[in-house]
Amino acid sequence: MNCKLPFAIDVEPDEEIGGDIKEKYLQLIVDKLTDANIKSIVFLNARYAAKYCNSLTAKLWLAYYLQDNIIPKTTLFQQKDDIIKDVINNKNIEEKTIGWQFSDSGVDHFIDYKIDLSVFDKSIFEDF
Repeated sequence: MNCKLPFAIDVEPDEEIGGDIKEKYLQLIVDKLTDANIKSIVFLNARYAAKYCNSLTAKLWLAYYLQDNIIPKTTLFQQKDDIIKDVINNKNIEEKTIGWQFSDSGVDHFIDYKIDLSVFDKSIFEDF
């Protein structure tokens, strides 16, 4: 398989499956993809990542939606938001994060319909 971009694994919060169990399964999937020479990233909620995925070796694409529908001028880890201080102060998660989905409802005055919007570190595209 000749993938140009990484395989994205979308993780949805599930209260019935413990975070530690989900992290082990995620790592297993990442390892299997790596063994098959397929690069991958894991897409998940930022707070969930900080709570349960510290030992995960994959690169991360985190979802955290800003209160205002604006295009962010800083990275996720430079936000001044007490709600995600457990994420902002987690250097391990920060080092693995390459993308941030900052909106699921567009951006005021630019995109006024429901659409997911993300920003990425340009290095993700240089690797492929």
